[in-house]
Amino acid sequence: MSTGWHIAYYADTLKMYINDASYCRKKYNNSVCGEGFMMKHVLTCGFLLSLAACGGETGGSSSSSSNSSSSNSSSSSSSSSSSSSSSSSTSSSSSSSGGGQVGALTNVEWELRYLEDELGVRTSSRASFTLNFDEDAQVGGSTPCGEFASGYTVRHEAMRLTQPLPLPEGCPRLPWLSAERNFYLTLNEVVAYAVDESALTLQSINKNKMVFETVAAKCASPKAITGERPATPVSTGVNLLLASDLPLDEFINRLETEYADLELLLGAECRQQEVGVIVNRVTLEHLRCRDDITEISYF
Repeated sequence: MSTGWHIAYYADTLKMYINDASYCRKKYNNSVCGEGFMMKHVLTCGFLLSLAACGGETGGSSSSSSNSSSSNSSSSSSSSSSSSSSSSSTSSSSSSSGGGQVGALTNVEWELRYLEDELGVRTSSRASFTLNFDEDAQVGGSTPCGEFASGYTVRHEAMRLTQPLPLPEGCPRLPWLSAERNFYLTLNEVVAYAVDESALTLQSINKNKMVFETVAAKCASPKAITGERPATPVSTGVNLLLASDLPLDEFINRLETEYADLELLLGAECRQQEVGVIVNRVTLEHLRCRDDITEISYF
């Protein structure tokens, strides 16, 4: 029996009970056609009319709809459980692996390229400042004043040292002593990190940043360095002569703008279109990939 038939039937019956009081007397005897009887039939027909309009067949369709709803609810619950399980698994994996970044962090020697304060001002030193993280939650490194070691913890992108690092005792007043103090101060306040295969950024609670890189080639074909490397310790920087086809003032301005550690060698015996500089090992690798440098030699 169709849904349309039910709607028409219950609508007509409801209309008769409401508009034609004599209908009751025609169908039933006067003894039952009181106000209560009329109201009961009006409500019954109204209810059945609603069911017919919303659900079609009053028995099987309603049951089928209920079963379908139950099935969908069960499926939704199962999907939610699966999603929750997946989310839990992902969270667990992330917590144990430091956001998937710990592998790139460890067993690499990182060398400081520059420090950057909350205003974006960069400072650096031609001296070598290094960091080494291992898989046993230990970190160590070296500075011009000596070596250091501590423990570290990471969780997602958060990081902190487990023991503060003191400034090495007896450190002479070297030209880069200020950089040494800033290095330890910022490292002790580190709260976050980001790392990929070639760069490590540590951020302190005061929004200061330490940017480290690996001492490796920065392009596919780095320029060769001519001459013999001086026997000076690597921690004091690398002395170079750089040749360029650019006007010398423009070339020097570019270098000083891009490399915070670069120091000019004033009074160096340079040929025309050549400038003497001291840089750290990371900057050296960047210089070897510059198109505006025609020749690099040790000095």
